Amino acid sequence: MADEAGLLSGVALTGAAFESVFGAWGGKFISLAVMLFAFSTILGWSYYGERAVEYLFGLKAVPVYKLIFILIIFIGCNASLQLVVDISDTFNGFMALPNLVAITLLSGQVVQMTKDFISRVKAGKETINGDEVA
Repeated sequence: MADEAGLLSGVALTGAAFESVFGAWGGKFISLAVMLFAFSTILGWSYYGERAVEYLFGLKAVPVYKLIFILIIFIGCNASLQLVVDISDTFNGFMALPNLVAITLLSGQVVQMTKDFISRVKAGKETINGDEVA
């Protein structure tokens, strides 16, 4: 993929760099690596989304989710790469928000539990990985 100045960027730049060092094999390796990364990402996101839909809405909603997911894959394959990356980054950011809120709300409990664990270890009532701690 070339930018306005005709310079390579992204995967095309990486492929060209590998080809300059490893010959034609380098570009083929990058193509295969990107394909496998994309495939595993689709599988992972599909599975996580399916589990979330099942948890939130029940088993009857899973087929609807799968249909929507397949439709979005088709749309993504035909959209511009920059748009797909921007949308992906945005939704990944949205997924971070509830996690950050939960981490903030639970931080006091984590500190309390950590202090309790340390005091039990020091009192000899708890071990770390089966080893006594002095």
